[in-house]
Amino acid sequence: MLPRALVVRRLQERQQAGEWSTRHVRAVAETVGVSERTVWRWLEQAKASGRVEEPVRQGEAVSDEVWELLGEAGGGMSRS
Repeated sequence: MLPRALVVRRLQERQQAGEWSTRHVRAVAETVGVSERTVWRWLEQAKASGRVEEPVRQGEAVSDEVWELLGEAGGGMSRS
């Protein structure tokens, strides 16, 4: 998969050169394997933030030890 930053940067370059259209967004979405709406969202986020890189997600990471314990327990959900 192409890196998100590269895709957004290329689309922005096309837009600045006056060579940009909806078909570019459609082609990128198909190539990258996401919806057109996702590509539009990426472009809007880049425009609003001034950054093309994917935002770093804040949250908790599950350690290898926890994954191992979940595997031993038969998964991560209780059985009802």
